Amino acid sequence: MNDQSNDSPADVQSKLRSAKSLCLDLLLPKLAISGICDEIGHKFRDCTYTPMVVVWMFITQVLSADHGCQQAVTRFNAYRVARGLWKVSSETTAYCKARCRLPEQLFERLLAWTAKRCEAVRSDAWLFHGRIVEMVDGWTVTMADTEENQEVYPQMTSQKRG
Repeated sequence: MNDQSNDSPADVQSKLRSAKSLCLDLLLPKLAISGICDEIGHKFRDCTYTPMVVVWMFITQVLSADHGCQQAVTRFNAYRVARGLWKVSSETTAYCKARCRLPEQLFERLLAWTAKRCEAVRSDAWLFHGRIVEMVDGWTVTMADTEENQEVYPQMTSQKRG
């Protein structure tokens, strides 16, 4: 599968502003999801709840204030009706079963694919002092107690010198 995107960051931003479909389709295209499904050998029926739809629904479910499956199906129905399509059942059973059929490897590969894409379009303006920050939360950094370091990274006033 081709990990390269032909879209520049400006192209992606323009598409997001004028999106008439799920924004996730622009950020996580159907071809990327179906390509990864092919690569890992995940077979699926051509039905309403394809892996592409279920991944999009699951991401919006996790990101929403109400993390319930019912709200995910309600949002999906609103999306379908807005496009002139029939509603699916408001029952969550089909969506939940479809979600359970997705292999964990699909999400692992989608995460890696998304990370590569983000890295490819990142701007040097996003760097912290010219460096990529790998991890912030939960880490402690120690460094030599030199005058130069003290000027750039002074100690807290409550901390003993050195």
